[in-house]
Amino acid sequence: FPTMRRLSTLLLSNNAIGKVAPNLAETCPNLHTIMLANNKLAHLGELLPLQALTKLRTLSLAGNPVTAAPQYRLYCIAAFPALKFLDFTRIRPPEREQAKATFPDEAALAKARERSARAAGTAAAPGAKAVMANGGGGGARRAPDAAQLTAVKAAIASAATLAEVGQLEEALAAGGGAPPPPT
Repeated sequence: FPTMRRLSTLLLSNNAIGKVAPNLAETCPNLHTIMLANNKLAHLGELLPLQALTKLRTLSLAGNPVTAAPQYRLYCIAAFPALKFLDFTRIRPPEREQAKATFPDEAALAKARERSARAAGTAAAPGAKAVMANGGGGGARRAPDAAQLTAVKAAIASAATLAEVGQLEEALAAGGGAPPPPT
């Protein structure tokens, strides 16, 4: 992307975003508000590119799995010192002091990112159904045969909306295979 110096606000809620571009601060240097609510940011390391945004004042990550990380709010307050609002809540001086005490330097922030990445890779969010990387619930699972792969590919190709793709993901995660393509 070209440099967008006049861009100050990004409203990106409800977009299934799982990563932040590493060069965001270079392409949008004057961002002061970013709304990323209800996306798929899973661990604190995915927020690292936002640290380069020195003018960031308002950030919303509500509804992302990352908000379940231990000390998420304190981490964000320490990592983004110019931040005034986090998840639609004003940051108060006592919170800043607690964040500074909890994360006094970059090494402490890096350690928190590492713990969060490990936790995001091995544990499910509270209240969520545990699903392994292969899509199963933890039991023994066979690899799909050629007919199943063909059915899944056909179902994906015929999905016309994001809702249909979501239903396919749920069906595959539940281990039921792909439902028949819609007619």
